[in-house]
Amino acid sequence: MPVRVTTARGAGFDSLADMGHFDEDMYALRKRVQRLATDHAWTEDPPSRTRHFVTNVRTFRAER
Repeated sequence: MPVRVTTARGAGFDSLADMGHFDEDMYALRKRVQRLATDHAWTEDPPSRTRHFVTNVRTFRAER
């Protein structure tokens, strides 16, 4: 996954090709997937929860 950078419009690039957040090969990807089946993949235990809020709702009185 490349690192995104903030540049001026029209600069021609928005990421750095020679640097990444992570740069894994097939071996590392397989190990990552295998780890998910173990007790050591605890970052989502308990699973994260997502909440959605409806805000800025406007109501108007209607004539009957």
